[in-house]
Amino acid sequence: MTYLFGIDLDYISSDSTNVLKKSFESMCKRLGEPFTTIVLKKKRSLRPSDFETDEDILTICHCIMKYQLHRMQEICKGDVQLREVANEASPQQFSAPISISPATP
Repeated sequence: MTYLFGIDLDYISSDSTNVLKKSFESMCKRLGEPFTTIVLKKKRSLRPSDFETDEDILTICHCIMKYQLHRMQEICKGDVQLREVANEASPQQFSAPISISPATP
């Protein structure tokens, strides 16, 4: 979903108020920097020029990995039925496997 923050923000903004939809605003806050500064404060899409240094690239990689690794645990902890297994939750447990059928002659 993070690729959405690289497109025109009008596509993920409310039609009536022209403000970023709450779900995307919430995701930016959970992701942290640079999403909070660039998307929420500057109100613009991420650009390649935002990632000119190795430090810039590492920062965004770390925030995305942190989100992906911990988000499912947060969701499970908030669910009565899944709370017991929340600490064992990992992203791969919640993603559908991709299977490719070999071509037949």
